[in-house]
Amino acid sequence: MSDGKHTYLKFTVNTLRLLSMWPQEGSRCSSFLKQYYVTSILTVTILPVVADMMTQFFEETVSLTDVIENVIALTALLGVIYISFCFIKNKNSIRALIEDLAQFEAFSPMSLIHSTEKSAQFYTKLFIFYGLVGNFCYGLMPLLHYRVCQKNKTFHMLKYGIPCGMVTRYVLPFRYDTSPLKQLLIVTVIVECTLATTIIMSVTMLICGVLIHLTSHLKRLKTLIADLSFCPQEELHEKVRFCVRFHVALVDYATRSDLCFNKMMLLHVSWTGFVISVLGFEIIMTDDVTEALRFGMHLAGWLGMLYVVCHYGQTLMDEMWIRDLPLSWHYQEKQQLTTPTNINRSNTQLTRTMSHDYLKFFVKTLTVLNMWPRNHSTTIKQYYVTTIVTITTFPILADLISQFYEDDTSFASVNENFVALSALYGVMYVSTCFIRRKSEIVALVRDLQKFEDYSPKSLIEETDKSVGFYTKLFIVYGIVGNVCYGLLPVLGYRSCQNDRSSHMTRFGIPCGLVVRFLMPFRFDYSPLAELVALYEITICILVTTVIIVITMLICGVLMHTTAQLGHLKGMILEMSSVTDRDVLEGRMRLCVKYHTAIVDYATRADQAFNQMMLLHITWTSFIISILGFEITTTPDYVEAFRFFLHLSGWLGMLFIVCYYGQAIMDESSAISDAIYSFHWYEKESSMQKYVILILLRSQKALTLKACGLKVMSLATFLGVECDLECCCMLICVFSGFVLGLFVLYVALETEAHAVSDREVNLVLAQSPNFYPSNVGSSKSLRHLTRYGCSA
Repeated sequence: MSDGKHTYLKFTVNTLRLLSMWPQEGSRCSSFLKQYYVTSILTVTILPVVADMMTQFFEETVSLTDVIENVIALTALLGVIYISFCFIKNKNSIRALIEDLAQFEAFSPMSLIHSTEKSAQFYTKLFIFYGLVGNFCYGLMPLLHYRVCQKNKTFHMLKYGIPCGMVTRYVLPFRYDTSPLKQLLIVTVIVECTLATTIIMSVTMLICGVLIHLTSHLKRLKTLIADLSFCPQEELHEKVRFCVRFHVALVDYATRSDLCFNKMMLLHVSWTGFVISVLGFEIIMTDDVTEALRFGMHLAGWLGMLYVVCHYGQTLMDEMWIRDLPLSWHYQEKQQLTTPTNINRSNTQLTRTMSHDYLKFFVKTLTVLNMWPRNHSTTIKQYYVTTIVTITTFPILADLISQFYEDDTSFASVNENFVALSALYGVMYVSTCFIRRKSEIVALVRDLQKFEDYSPKSLIEETDKSVGFYTKLFIVYGIVGNVCYGLLPVLGYRSCQNDRSSHMTRFGIPCGLVVRFLMPFRFDYSPLAELVALYEITICILVTTVIIVITMLICGVLMHTTAQLGHLKGMILEMSSVTDRDVLEGRMRLCVKYHTAIVDYATRADQAFNQMMLLHITWTSFIISILGFEITTTPDYVEAFRFFLHLSGWLGMLFIVCYYGQAIMDESSAISDAIYSFHWYEKESSMQKYVILILLRSQKALTLKACGLKVMSLATFLGVECDLECCCMLICVFSGFVLGLFVLYVALETEAHAVSDREVNLVLAQSPNFYPSNVGSSKSLRHLTRYGCSA
């Protein structure tokens, strides 16, 4: 594209051109100044923020909240400046990279390129729109507390003339707490936040756009390679050369992309972690729901940018590996040998007239739940479980939110709400992923019949029986456990009635529930209380059945794949005793096709289930941490046992998936050992090529991944266990620390009654105070102190 017109990623390029960051024709000096003007503005913005933070350390009372807000603003600004410098430094290479997307028009159809371009631009516009709206809300939220701030202005704000309603505080050489200066400064800060957000999102989505295009072309290359199996012999050579040139162009383009953007990615793996830590601390410590929401929006923005880059980076890694060997290279021979093995194989295919349905129990259970696709099923029916669970979350959310407006908030009740919500949201996520991938999952279950061509039918049926047995065992445990889980709160009914909180009395919430609901009406009388309790137990059983059946379906697929790998390994080991050349070559061909079928099946299984596995390595860790905290802090043994049942259920599901994920890794790796132990060096060269290709592919283990983040294995399970142990250790340490603070607080309070207020103020003035002045009235610290002492 020598004319300089950018056909691809137009929206992102135009946005960067408006910011004067995209290289343009003209004077080098003027172009240099234009490109750095945004960076200069952000650099100047840093100075008043630094001045405010430095001046606070010379005050007698330092507000930790204000210091952290300054740190958050500084880290965000410095990150944007770093990204801008890296982008401008590599601007010519990046421009050439975008222009060279046109070279792939010689390899891929224009319809594919245009659809990829539309997808990339859609996500870019979506993220930038979220950034603009989010920054507008982020800048206006401090104005909600304008009157409260005016009444409680600190000495620091009065001294330097800092107005209320600012996103972050400035210290300027002049006072600006009068109109219209303060309004101008508030608008300026919002504009600068929007400018910084637009830069970081535009550059990040430009990188993602390049990765999306690369991934699309790699998928096109895999399709071309798959089509080679049906290519006539006279056209095969030319098409293979075409695929080689296509692959070389993709590798070269990906390498150039890495050189252009690798320094920018340093921000996402280093600076983002620091920003997330600071924002997380601020969200936890603040008592203001509005401020927590504001910092939560900021945190969501950083996490979103990090996730989208990592997601497309992982997708590129996955697509770069041509792992499913779709080319039937074992058929590309000038002559086909007719051996007894081939005749038997042909007879097996012709005589298989009756099909056997495998994994019947899963199909029937999911059909009852309306989650298994049928001929006349509708989308509404398939989502009815998800709809019921979604409706159930509303009264729990209402109870959770309403507790933050009470004076005597129960930390245990809040924790129970979090446990219930996290479990329900997890089931909703798994159900949605299952329904979205239903066609691929149905094909996986149906294609188990294809292995009857390679292994005895008795092996498949025996494996299927084992899968059904373990599934029924887990479902029985789940139902019995949920009945116990729902009935155990009834044991503490009398004590709950005697100690009912004002929140429960006010909203008519009865005792004996699994988790507290907040309804528009009172339901603490018969028969409503019993009906709600029965409804909660039913929902628990429904949710548990869904999660167990889907998890065991995944394990069933893994067990079948592992059994087939074990049978293949046995076939390979038996070939060492074969001496007849024709028979040996026939068996080698059979092993090659068998291994290709297993690899293809395992790859499809990973693609069908990898999104569901994300729940087990993220959400499960969060639930386990909350349940571990609840078990270690509650003084009630019945409640501790109830939460232990819940914890063991989640750990059991995680363990069984990781166990069979480890099994398929071990069995697939064992193929390489088996083929290597085969006396291949004593065979002819025509036999050795089969051995070498099987050996090369089997050295990469078959895995079940969680969206490319982690491999489901025993090491992953051990990592989650370590998270649980660390959580318990941190709880113990933190409880001891809070207990010490409480003892010190009691001692100071006792001493305060014996001295005058003037002497107390003198003591406080002599000791440096780096905490907000209103820490004593903090609800969060009050509750942590109470539970720390009870621990």
